[in-house]
Amino acid sequence: GAHVAIKVLRTKMSENLPAHQRLVQEFKAATQLEHPNIVRALDIGIDGSVSYLVYELVEGGSLADRIDAARRLPEADAVRIITQVAQALHYAHQRNVIHRDVKPDNILVLPDGRAKLTDFGLAKDFNNDIDLTRPSSALGTPNFMGPEQFGNAKGVDARCDVYSLAATLYNAVTGRLPFDARTPLAILALKEREPLSPRALVPGLSRRLEVAVQGALRSDPDL
Repeated sequence: GAHVAIKVLRTKMSENLPAHQRLVQEFKAATQLEHPNIVRALDIGIDGSVSYLVYELVEGGSLADRIDAARRLPEADAVRIITQVAQALHYAHQRNVIHRDVKPDNILVLPDGRAKLTDFGLAKDFNNDIDLTRPSSALGTPNFMGPEQFGNAKGVDARCDVYSLAATLYNAVTGRLPFDARTPLAILALKEREPLSPRALVPGLSRRLEVAVQGALRSDPDL
């Protein structure tokens, strides 16, 4: 009798087996993560040839919707949301799960301000990895993913989530993408240099936010 959210794949299993395998991996990754800032996965099933995943229902829109509606968020509001997501990611990383697709669309915000990270469909789960990512392949959302994901999504570690979270914070407080171009390769080329300073776009932002964001958006994950 509970209200839930159901994620249904558009394709039949016979049409796209890897997509269905990813759904299974998403469920395995999500069910290990019992955290107040992560949307809970409840069940998985197949109805004929259609696969579906059942999540708790979160009564709130995405961070992307909030940014679109407000153009940009006040620094305090954005930091409050991002801090909660950072806690969720830290919890996941401690359990060997890398999200690999952190972005405003995958962060849900409840009316009371609580944030929940969702969609572990591209997650790398070192506990149950069924090896769906090919070597030298890209995986993620180009505007938000770390440069290392473009060429080797299979080999990334927790630092790629830190990069994506910083890009999300940049987007939230400025209303702009840190790197934006028409093609993924053009975006990758832009990521080789520093983004425009957040305080150049919004002078009222704090210096410490700018330092944190620009440090996390360095092109080399070892720096």
